[in-house]
Amino acid sequence: MSKKIHTFANEYENDEPIGALAYTDFSKPSPILQGEDAERFFRIMEENERKAAEKAKQPMTKAEAEKRLTYMKIMYEFEKNNLEEKAKEIKALEDYINKQA
Repeated sequence: MSKKIHTFANEYENDEPIGALAYTDFSKPSPILQGEDAERFFRIMEENERKAAEKAKQPMTKAEAEKRLTYMKIMYEFEKNNLEEKAKEIKALEDYINKQA
């Protein structure tokens, strides 16, 4: 698992968050959490980040490796097909240009 799992990044000089955004509907202004809601949000996010960091330190199980292998095979085929399509398009464009010359 990735060692760089972060739920949120702190961008304040004193490392103290001052609020949290809760995105619901991007067509409307985003509400801003304040007070107890913002504190609860940060407690939950910090706990989730701590759990993710602990999980990242654990060795991969056989089941996780099999799941990852399946995913990688699917992505490999997808990317291979994408490259083949791009190669066909490049060839077609080169043929078109050569016919125009």
